[in-house]
Amino acid sequence: MKLGFVSAILPDLSLEEVVAFAAETGYGCVELMCWPKGKAERRYAGVTHIDVVGFTADDAARVKDLMAQYNVSISGLGYYPNPLAPDEAEAQVYVEHIKAVIKAASLLNVPVVNTFIGRDWTKSVDENWPRFLSTWKPLIAFAEDHGVKIAIENCPMLFTRDEWPGGKNLAHSPAIWRRMFEDIPSKNFGLNYDPSHMIWQHMDYLAPMREFKDRLFHIHAKDARIDRHKLDQVGILAFPNLYHTPKLPGLGDVDWGKFFSVLTDVGYAGPVAVDWSIATGVDLGTLSITVPQTVTLVGGPNPMNLQPGDRLTMRDALYSALLGSDNLAALTIADHVGREILARRGKRGEPVAEFVAEMNRLAKAIGMTQTRFANVHGLERKG
Repeated sequence: MKLGFVSAILPDLSLEEVVAFAAETGYGCVELMCWPKGKAERRYAGVTHIDVVGFTADDAARVKDLMAQYNVSISGLGYYPNPLAPDEAEAQVYVEHIKAVIKAASLLNVPVVNTFIGRDWTKSVDENWPRFLSTWKPLIAFAEDHGVKIAIENCPMLFTRDEWPGGKNLAHSPAIWRRMFEDIPSKNFGLNYDPSHMIWQHMDYLAPMREFKDRLFHIHAKDARIDRHKLDQVGILAFPNLYHTPKLPGLGDVDWGKFFSVLTDVGYAGPVAVDWSIATGVDLGTLSITVPQTVTLVGGPNPMNLQPGDRLTMRDALYSALLGSDNLAALTIADHVGREILARRGKRGEPVAEFVAEMNRLAKAIGMTQTRFANVHGLERKG
């Protein structure tokens, strides 16, 4: 297995900056987003790290060279629209772009394209089925012709009134997957499996990995927390966003030890991509953080010439830490976030130490059993 992340969580970075971040932080692969350039319709949509429109062999060669330069691989190309949208002209635009993503994947020698089946959310599964077949039979054949596999994420795309009542993705349950694969039995048709979507649907997230082990083409590592105190008030017939919260791995209800145990039992050896960052509603470009006194104890690069008491935005600190190997910026971020963690948990302690402890908790949760962080900057500990 190779651990990576979905590039949509870094929407403001260029392709090279995303890949550099992956290399700097020890990720082995990235799922690269390929949305058409334009305004996003929802969170993580509209992110374009590879523009596949008019993508050529020369473009592919440049991307391959970049990935080789940083020793990071592409786990898959991602594009998640609604190819079964009620407006058939709109849906056809999505279908044509999926084909463009497939062509780009073929040129890049990337084996997988990740996407959604789509759905007319005003209709039942049976009412959607004829369009599913007429849309996806030719798409899967197109992928076969280009030597590319299609991995369907199992998110129902049902969160608010906008997707009510059916959601915007048919492929959300084992019963539907069975029917899909029976009607389109291609070996190039499978799943981009995400256990978090099973959590908030109150379904077993381990059993499907055993039954559909041969259809697991890509894995998303995202967690979800059922907010029981909210669910008890609104019930399961409420909009799902009213009683559950998407979380980073280890902060929700997925048992990641069991998850990876089953994943290895079924012989999965492909990529696992983290695909969530916690939304706080804060603009990182305006969030001001303070350089702590402890930076005087840290050596190494200090490209921003940070001094104790200086203030800077979280965005600038992140960019300097990730792209400039700025140890002082990394410590400043850890100090700020560590204080937030301590405050939320009602604890006392040293902020940076709490941040490091959280790093190790997350590493353990996502199966990084040979990893242990001692600090936030990577310098060797004295003694």
